[in-house]
Amino acid sequence: MTVLREAGAKEKNIPSCIGWVRRFFARFPDRRRRDLGRKEIETFLAETAARPGTSDWQVQQARDALGLYYAKFRGIALEPREFLPANSHEPSPNTQAPPLRRRRRRP
Repeated sequence: MTVLREAGAKEKNIPSCIGWVRRFFARFPDRRRRDLGRKEIETFLAETAARPGTSDWQVQQARDALGLYYAKFRGIALEPREFLPANSHEPSPNTQAPPLRRRRRRP
């Protein structure tokens, strides 16, 4: 949690980030954590993105959480991401949560 706070994560998002890391490791139960890397992360994210109801910002949140886990918490450098074709289901690096909609006031 300290790594997430130092990285600027909002308190309300910290449980979600921890959840992404836990779900990632649950996806690969027979593998040691230090043996998992970019290939497994991208496989997990692609499977997550393919699920109905999953938004791009959720996939990006998972990517960020896993990147922080490996780079900052474990001190393990991940391989760079490969270029992805435009028709892939991967979000852009700048994807953010959708803006909140405001209710219109009645006159």
